[in-house]
Amino acid sequence: MPRLALKDYNKVLAKKKGTLEEYISLYGYSDEYLADKLGRHIKTFQKKRKHVEKFDSVELAKLNVILNIPRSEWI
Repeated sequence: MPRLALKDYNKVLAKKKGTLEEYISLYGYSDEYLADKLGRHIKTFQKKRKHVEKFDSVELAKLNVILNIPRSEWI
């Protein structure tokens, strides 16, 4: 399996962040609401929102469901 180049990694992170921001703004959810749904403190959620790579797989799966992100765009 080929290794992932750093530029590809950055592209993947940028796509995930873009998708996350798109659906948060689409539904107009507040950071407080999403933090509560994830069971996290609002400051923790805001920090992770700035650095998408800090979300773990369970949190990303929950966000996909909460934000009704289509399977083809899952983060």
